[in-house]
Amino acid sequence: MPPTSWGHAVGYIGHSGYPRGCASLNDTKVRAAKPRETQFKLFDERGLSLLVTPTGDKLWRLEYRLHGTEKLLALGQYADVSLAQARDRHDEARKLIASGLDPVAEKRATRENSAPQPKRRSRSSRGWLRS
Repeated sequence: MPPTSWGHAVGYIGHSGYPRGCASLNDTKVRAAKPRETQFKLFDERGLSLLVTPTGDKLWRLEYRLHGTEKLLALGQYADVSLAQARDRHDEARKLIASGLDPVAEKRATRENSAPQPKRRSRSSRGWLRS
C-alpha cells in the first residue's frame, strides 16, 4: 500500500495525492457556481482553482510556491477560458515551475515583447507641428 500523509489544512491525503472526497471540477460544477456574499474558491487539482467573486466573475487562478515564496498566476476568466484551456495553461505553468522559472515573470516578458512600440515622429514632422 502506498504511503499516506496529512495535507495542509485539508486533512487526509490518500495514495492518489488528492484529498479524500475532493473530486476534480467539471464544466457542470463550474457553470452551477453562483456568487455569494463573499468570494470563494472551487479547487480542481495541484493549485488550480476557480475564484467566484460576489459580482459573479469566475476567474481561473494557479497558486504555487517558487523559491519559498507563494505566488498567484491569473489564467483568465471562465467565459473566455474553458476548463480544458485552464488545465492546459496550468500544465504549461507547472512545467515552467518544475524547471525553476517563474510563470508570472515569463508572462510579463511575453506581454512586454509583444506590446506595440510607440510611433516616433521624424524631425521634419516635428518642425511642421511647431509652425
